[in-house]
Amino acid sequence: MTLATNTAALGLKDTKIYGYTAGAYSSTGIDVPKVTQVVWGPVVAGKELEGDDSVEQYSYVKNYEGKLAFQKISLEAMESVFGGTLTSSGETPNQKQTYTFPDVGSSMPQFKISGQCTKVDAGLGDAVVTLTGCKVKPGSYPITMQYDNYASIAIDVFIADKPTLVLNETETTLS
Repeated sequence: MTLATNTAALGLKDTKIYGYTAGAYSSTGIDVPKVTQVVWGPVVAGKELEGDDSVEQYSYVKNYEGKLAFQKISLEAMESVFGGTLTSSGETPNQKQTYTFPDVGSSMPQFKISGQCTKVDAGLGDAVVTLTGCKVKPGSYPITMQYDNYASIAIDVFIADKPTLVLNETETTLS
């Protein structure tokens, strides 16, 4: 029997960020807790040509963009997407984990996002989206701490490579 090419997909079971160093993505992802959204898609550009009482439209994929939103602070995830440093200090009961943002003018690091949905149609194991060549987009203001609500982090990303969406017959595990 041929595997389905369509499915309903509900929720996100697992999402990981993979750092990029020495020309390769890490083989072990950093778990992103309490993810609420993984958004991706093409940015379509185009031109219209008008004349002779008609309009022609030319459209093309300019690039890809996306968003990752989560509601539990992960210092490791922040280090992967923004750069900067994460340091541990002290001893119990005075331990500290300190994330320091990168210096002004620092280049944003590249990273990969993988998101898994396991609530799919019968006959399928899961749906996995992979976004490679990600960088935080200019103008993003991703971290919100507010009165009477959980902190939230929403990162707008530029995606350099073509996203992939895979429907697997058997549920996979994100590494």
